[in-house]
Amino acid sequence: MTRAMESLQLFQLPGANNPFHKKILQAQGTFAQTAPKSTLPAPDILARRYTLLGMKDLFLDLAGQNPHIAQTLSQLTTGTPLLPRQFQD
Repeated sequence: MTRAMESLQLFQLPGANNPFHKKILQAQGTFAQTAPKSTLPAPDILARRYTLLGMKDLFLDLAGQNPHIAQTLSQLTTGTPLLPRQFQD
């Protein structure tokens, strides 16, 4: 607590007994706030898994041989969104 520069936030889990809780709340400049109730996401959302793909995971065949496309691809960074598109058939 001695290193807090502007503010200090303390959290207490419901049912956890902290012997200092009442004394802290009695100190000047303190207040308590109850966190809103939250619910867990649906099981299908919790089951989702994501994998970061790198350039070694892409097979671009003809597109990768085009110098303009190869240059553009070399500028991609982690997190750059890629959208699959179908052209013709």
